[in-house]
Amino acid sequence: MLVSQKPLALTCFAGLGVVTAGGGCGLLDDTLDVAGSGRVEVFALHHGTPDDGEFPILAPHDEADWRVFENDRGQEIRFADGFRSFQGVDLIGCDGSSHPLELQYGRARFESFCDTHDLLSTTLGWANVPAGDYCNIDIHYGPYQFPPPGGSSKEPRPDVPDMDGMTAMVRITEEDEGNQIEWADDFEMTVTRSLEEIENGSPLGVRTGDTNANRLAVTITYDRLLDGVDLTKSNADVEDAVKDGLREYTGVMWNTSLEDPEAIFYDE
Repeated sequence: MLVSQKPLALTCFAGLGVVTAGGGCGLLDDTLDVAGSGRVEVFALHHGTPDDGEFPILAPHDEADWRVFENDRGQEIRFADGFRSFQGVDLIGCDGSSHPLELQYGRARFESFCDTHDLLSTTLGWANVPAGDYCNIDIHYGPYQFPPPGGSSKEPRPDVPDMDGMTAMVRITEEDEGNQIEWADDFEMTVTRSLEEIENGSPLGVRTGDTNANRLAVTITYDRLLDGVDLTKSNADVEDAVKDGLREYTGVMWNTSLEDPEAIFYDE
């Protein structure tokens, strides 16, 4: 099933750049000052692998700041920390034109997999783009730099020092053997996803004067990021698995289709 319902207004927690379905809070600039254009807003969210058409709850007691799941080898993982960082997001018109988003705080944005509840959106950015059809979205992963200490920005400063200068990080424990594995890297990667069927089989259509209709979420199925690795080995190398997982399991969906796994598009 392809969900074509366009998103409703959002409620924001301004300090965290986090949003949920509800009424607006003014975190995003609602002005539309470019003639012949419409607004597109993009968010990030994470989730586990859907089971029987539903997203699982992987946080014990639905409150913990860590997750428990199995990889494709059936090895139980305690996922203590993880994040991904976005250097940019571009909307690609069906005519081939590229339209970069203005990122919140004007710099790379990160999404924590454990400090934010599953299916709770994090603001990435927005753009006023020419009215027309948009066939693709380019997601640019790249290093995240901590905001300068004592600065005037309202950007939250992460609690994990190892994130500074990194693109992605995972910190896990393999429960059977008790192996503790931590990996982080400052790589760059672009993932392209199609928008050609997002509107009930049609491309994303932006119309003149659209101010709150085009809200997309860039998703990640984080419990697949450690597939293909034998985590019982003390020297397990998770680098290729995490990078391959970002390539394969980054998706895009409407930001109000959060209860429908079939609304996520993974195809390039």
